[in-house]
Amino acid sequence: MVFGVRRSRKESLWKRFAYRSFYRLFRAFADVDVPLDAGDFGLMSRRVVELVLKMPERDLIIRGLRSWVGFRQIGVPYDRPERQAGETKYGLRKLVKLALSALFGYSTLPLRLATVLGLGSAGVAACYAAYVLYTKFSGAPAPSGWASLAIVILFLGGVQLVTIGILGEYIGRIYQQSQARPLFIIAKDEMLTTKAP
Repeated sequence: MVFGVRRSRKESLWKRFAYRSFYRLFRAFADVDVPLDAGDFGLMSRRVVELVLKMPERDLIIRGLRSWVGFRQIGVPYDRPERQAGETKYGLRKLVKLALSALFGYSTLPLRLATVLGLGSAGVAACYAAYVLYTKFSGAPAPSGWASLAIVILFLGGVQLVTIGILGEYIGRIYQQSQARPLFIIAKDEMLTTKAP
């Protein structure tokens, strides 16, 4: 597979920032090794094209699938000039939708964030409970009346987020199964023949 890698873009500052941020976020989140700043257009061997066409997914993100199939890839750096004619069909709404499809289609990390947030919230609740107990037994001045309520709210919020995170883990596995991607791909299919003695 050969594809173009943009070294520079002739677009507005906010668009350049958004594209640059998306590619780095996508690479950090994705479960496959996605090349930075690579576009959809490129050359693929017939074998790769056939594999991509066999994928049953509806939200096709070519740069993700291209990386997922695992064949040799090379990026050719180029400077992207300004659009010579016409208007882009991809406005902000479509670009955000495409970015979300890429992030959620190639990563289960967003599902795991609920678990991390829940554990963090429960940890804050435990620290705050320790502080309240310290002030209670040491005689240090502390606001009265709302401490126990704050601890309960933080703890229950943490438990709920951990529970949502556990559900997210299961949903992530269901999602991966529903994609029905093959477990492996054979790069070369050669029939082995043996000569009769």
